[in-house]
Amino acid sequence: MPRNAGPVTPAYFQRQVAKGVSEAELSEWVVALAQAHGWEVRYVGDSRLQHWEGMPDLCLWHQGRGLLIWAELKTEKGTLSLDRITKSGVFCPGQEETIASLRAAGQVVYIWRPSTWVSGEIERVLGKPATPTP
Repeated sequence: MPRNAGPVTPAYFQRQVAKGVSEAELSEWVVALAQAHGWEVRYVGDSRLQHWEGMPDLCLWHQGRGLLIWAELKTEKGTLSLDRITKSGVFCPGQEETIASLRAAGQVVYIWRPSTWVSGEIERVLGKPATPTP
């Protein structure tokens, strides 16, 4: 927002704050919120080190709701990785390919950024009231 353009709106302020949030900070917030609403959370971490290249950062499930979701966390400007071939000639699927494949298999995969947190979307997903499972 240019100088002297009037008061800073809450939305503008929130966007500016979101720009400075790291992926690690976002992860802490998401995990804490999920656990507060009864979700089990597993952090995949750096999937390249575990031979799970391209996997989303978090796997979350809620037994009471009968839900399993995946979440890829990114900074505000972070991008999804692409497929690649290693120096030894091994194909490694990127995040774009893996997320598309998971979705094609019927999995729910979110890509969350600090702005997604600010918008309230993450809380809407994780904080939904429990619905009975059959």
